[in-house]
Amino acid sequence: MDELQEVGIQAKTSLLYFDNVSVHFEIKGMDKPLIAVDGVSFSMNDGELAALVGESGSGKSTLGRVVVGLQKPTSGKALFRGKDIYKLKGKAFLEYRRSVQLVHQDPYAALNPALTIYESLAPALRRWNIVDKKDTRKAVSSMLEFVGLRPENYIDKYPNQLSGGERQRICVARALSVRPKLVVADEPVTMIDVSLRLSIVDLLLNSKKQFGTSYIFITHDMALARYFLLKGGGGKLMVMENGKLVEMGDVEEVINNPKHEYTKKLIESVTE
Repeated sequence: MDELQEVGIQAKTSLLYFDNVSVHFEIKGMDKPLIAVDGVSFSMNDGELAALVGESGSGKSTLGRVVVGLQKPTSGKALFRGKDIYKLKGKAFLEYRRSVQLVHQDPYAALNPALTIYESLAPALRRWNIVDKKDTRKAVSSMLEFVGLRPENYIDKYPNQLSGGERQRICVARALSVRPKLVVADEPVTMIDVSLRLSIVDLLLNSKKQFGTSYIFITHDMALARYFLLKGGGGKLMVMENGKLVEMGDVEEVINNPKHEYTKKLIESVTE
C-alpha cells in the first residue's frame, strides 16, 4: 500500500501533508530520548499561508527542518505532493529540493563571505535553468530589484559590506530565485533591527502575491504571526508547546477564541 492509499485523498491533493510526525534525539547521558516534535499532523495547500508560533524550545524550528528535508522524522509521514519526502530519489528529489526553500534566522551566517552577491545568487539560476546563461546577470539584477535593492549598488558587493536587513533581503532573493512552491521562513526577522522587521515580512508577502508562494512563517512572536497572516489575507495559525501542536485553525478564530491555555498565554503576552 503506497502513501496515498494509506493516508487518504487529502495527502494526494495537499502540497504538504504531515501525519503524526515525531522527532526524537538520543542525548548522551540521558536515559530517555529528547522529544523535539511529538505527533504533529497538519497540511498545506498551494498558495496557503501558515504561521507556526511557540516559545524557544517548543520544537518549531525542528519541525521546519523536517519540512525542508534536513531532519528525518523518527516516526510518522512527511509527504510532499503525496510522496514521502525522505524516500524521494533522482529527479523527484531534485524537484522537491527546488520546490521547498528555507530562509534562515541568521543572515550573517547564511551567506558565504568569500562570494559577491552575484556569485551567491547566480549558481541556483544556472543549476535549474531558470534563465539562459547569458541572461544570468540580468536575472540576478531583477531579483535584487524585487527585494528592494538597487542592483548597481549591491550586485558586486560582499556580505560584510551589507547591513543585517540587506543581507536578509539577499537571502530572500536567493530562496525565491528558483520559484519555490513553499518557503519555510524560520524566525526571519529575529536578528533584524526592529524598525526593519515589518518591511522584511511585507517582502515575503509580496512574493506570495506575485508568485503564489506558500509560506510557513516560524516565530516566537504572536503579534508578528498575526500581522503576517492578516496582512497576507488570512491563513492558518499553528501553536506549538513542548513538541506538540496544541492548537491550529484560522488566525482570526484562534486569536478571538483560543481553546488552549498556552495559546491564551501567548495572546495575553501581546496585550499586556
